[in-house]
Amino acid sequence: IISVLYLNNLADILNYLNKELILFRKANLAYYSTACLVKINNESKRLTICNAGHEKPYLYKANDNKLVKIMSNNIMLGVLDENIDYYEEELNFSKGDKLILYTDGLINIFNDSLEEIIYQHISDPEKLLRYLADYTSIESKAKLDDYLIIILEFGGK
Repeated sequence: IISVLYLNNLADILNYLNKELILFRKANLAYYSTACLVKINNESKRLTICNAGHEKPYLYKANDNKLVKIMSNNIMLGVLDENIDYYEEELNFSKGDKLILYTDGLINIFNDSLEEIIYQHISDPEKLLRYLADYTSIESKAKLDDYLIIILEFGGK
């Protein structure tokens, strides 16, 4: 896996990981995974995302008060033997914008209302996290899955 560090871009990393997981599958070990890789360039205010079957992240645009779902997606890792051409998407960000990544455990609990919940509470990420924690602790007995949300706020000039 150390050789991953020498790959040029996010798509190359996902291609490498996909080939490794296919080797496991050929050895009768059924490994597959989703992944969402993010590269942030603070100088150019550009964000590069390469998504392999993971839940689609959101980018909150603070100046517009708009929550944008990043729709680009590729097939999950370890599913197909053929060479997959994973693609990247580049987006601009500004000071105060927020990138929101999350696991499917939150989708399983909130379904279609997750986007609205994020939008309602995104101005206060701690409040959002408390809301999600309180709700998931109530619902977790019925729906066991992982819950993870990452909120990155962009600073700078």
